[in-house]
Amino acid sequence: MNNRSQSYLVADNDESFWNSKTTLEKCLIVISLLAVVLSVCLIIAIAVIENKSSVSDKKTYEVCDSKICRDIEDQLMSSINRSIDPCDNFYSYVCSGWMKSNALPATESSWNSFDVLVHHVRDQLKRILKEMNGTEKIMENKVVSLYRGCTNKVRKEEIGVEPLNILAKELGGWPLLGDQFYQSYDWKNALTWSLNELGYSVIISVGVAADAKNTTRNMIHLDYGSLGIGRKELLNASDEQSSRLITAYKKLIEETAILMSTSHDNSTLQKEIAEIIEFETKLATFTRPEEERRIPQTLYHKMSIYEFDNYTNGNMDLFTILNGIFEGITNISKDMEIIVMEPECLSNISELLLTTDKRIIANYIGWRTINRYSSLTTKAFREKKFEFQKVDLGLEEMQSLEDFCISEVNFELNYALGSIYINHTFDEDIKIEIERMIEDLKDAFDSFLTLSDWMDADTKRKAKDKLREMIPLIAYPTWILDENKLNEYYERLGEINEDEFFQSVLNSDKFNTYKKLKMINERRNRRKDSWFDSPIEVNAYYNPEDNTIAFPAGILQFPFFKYGIPSALNYGAVGAVIGHEITHGFDDEGSKYDEFGNLRDWWPPKIMETFHNKTECFVKQYSSYEDPTTHLKLNGRNTLGENIADNGGLRAAYKAYQLYLTKYGMENNKILPKLNLSPEQLFFVGFSYIWCSNFRPEYLRNLIEYNPHSPSHFRVLGALTNNEYFYKAFNCNSNSKMFSENKCVLW
Repeated sequence: MNNRSQSYLVADNDESFWNSKTTLEKCLIVISLLAVVLSVCLIIAIAVIENKSSVSDKKTYEVCDSKICRDIEDQLMSSINRSIDPCDNFYSYVCSGWMKSNALPATESSWNSFDVLVHHVRDQLKRILKEMNGTEKIMENKVVSLYRGCTNKVRKEEIGVEPLNILAKELGGWPLLGDQFYQSYDWKNALTWSLNELGYSVIISVGVAADAKNTTRNMIHLDYGSLGIGRKELLNASDEQSSRLITAYKKLIEETAILMSTSHDNSTLQKEIAEIIEFETKLATFTRPEEERRIPQTLYHKMSIYEFDNYTNGNMDLFTILNGIFEGITNISKDMEIIVMEPECLSNISELLLTTDKRIIANYIGWRTINRYSSLTTKAFREKKFEFQKVDLGLEEMQSLEDFCISEVNFELNYALGSIYINHTFDEDIKIEIERMIEDLKDAFDSFLTLSDWMDADTKRKAKDKLREMIPLIAYPTWILDENKLNEYYERLGEINEDEFFQSVLNSDKFNTYKKLKMINERRNRRKDSWFDSPIEVNAYYNPEDNTIAFPAGILQFPFFKYGIPSALNYGAVGAVIGHEITHGFDDEGSKYDEFGNLRDWWPPKIMETFHNKTECFVKQYSSYEDPTTHLKLNGRNTLGENIADNGGLRAAYKAYQLYLTKYGMENNKILPKLNLSPEQLFFVGFSYIWCSNFRPEYLRNLIEYNPHSPSHFRVLGALTNNEYFYKAFNCNSNSKMFSENKCVLW
């Protein structure tokens, strides 16, 4: 019996439907079915892509949707350029939007996250100091008086150039002014007075610092002084760029002398200016390029004062100079040992001083010293210096007097100003969080040492000892918040008078110089003595002779660190900064010092040879980079330490981030939903975002020629090129422009 009442999902093979259709109808049916199939496939494909890029993230990671996160998300959204493949140029991918919306201010030669924060801190301090009136705290009053004296335009114009004339006379005269020269002039007296009263180094530099081979004690250090303009410009005067700068430099000297009412006719004035340049050029020939001063052992020459004077044939008479500088502080004997950093260079300089007309020497010392202090007087001097900065740095507009004065007050009274800033702005909880992050970073670096396949067990142990002994200095030295201790520190500070700003600065310089010189009588304290930067600085540093890493309060703000944002961003930003400073302890220079900062060979020769070979990879890598703006090649030798620190710091930060997640769980692995990026991708965005920058060509040229840091775009690209975790996070393959088969890895 046939049962025809059942329904089938699919028609059976009866001829009832298909065979009844025409050929055209059959074609239309087939086309319709294909269209349905393709539509279904497209829907499935889109669903799979969306699930891969975002839906799965939302299931795996918690979304950060607080106001802080939404604000940060909007900033990053406006900066990231999604039309650029992150594997081709990650710097452009992250920073294109930032660079467009953050045009260089007319007063700046560079503009990046550091500069933005510097301006933010300055604005905070200007507001705070403006609102402060007659507090009971001694040092707060002195800071306010110095700032108000600096910004008092009317009083400065009333006083005019007289303070500079007095300063010139104290130096023994400045012949460029016409009548300020005395036959009794002695350049040794001028150098002694400058180093004792002002702490200002011209021709030679004298200071007190740790004995690098016994860092529990301080010793006198002798080196050559800085130059007024760049060494390469002086030694390559025929080069077009150098010629422009030297011409501007001569003009600045001329205009300064004219403003001080020189009695010279133009011919005599130009002749003496030419002599100043010629003398400074000779000094430059005796100096060494910075890349040749990267080996600490070559800058350590212990000898007695008698031995040095004998070495230089008595031409400098260092014994007499040091007695004048340290008068009233310590007794100087001929058998006292000092550290001479560049004996041969200093011997050549002493010979030059012996054979040069003392009028020329007087002109050079006078010029350099007057140039240091001229901006503290009338507006005209600041304007003339700005004309020089137009050529040197490419500036378009003079810095505001208020901004200049914040910098000057910070230079003079850094701890006192820092205490005001900390008391008014700093969140103490930040210190706790940074301390925790530092421990994570040290644990990460410790794991690198453990897993190193090129170090022997004993070297690993010594390296771990150094890492363990590394002291972190966070935000500020605690004693500056104790009013009694702050007053005690500044006890010998001379009068700070708002109506006598120039003299107040001289009083402050005298005090700061005394504090530095009297360290010759003190035993060193690694934790205390390493704080030599102001708490308001937007920077971080490693001190090899104390084995300390420091992170002033100024840098502990977004985009480096921010409470409440995804941890990936904080570890990518300030985490990489912390890692950078830790790695400095193990770069080509820092590795020469032991756990207590003593300069000694603690690496076996064979291990050091491997270390050297690994660092040569970085030298070659960064030397191959050419800046597209200036068309200058980077100096991979001069930037080696910073490049090692960038690479090692980034790797350590990434490892520390993974350790953080292991400790505290994936619930802390939040994302910013609109960015559609995984936490690992956010980490590398956080790292790169802090380096987004705009530069003037003049600044870039100076940076590449003299600075140990690579330009920011190469800091990002160089470190990421060597980082396999970056490739994995963004699925970069061997065809990507940033891909490198030969990655440079030390740590």
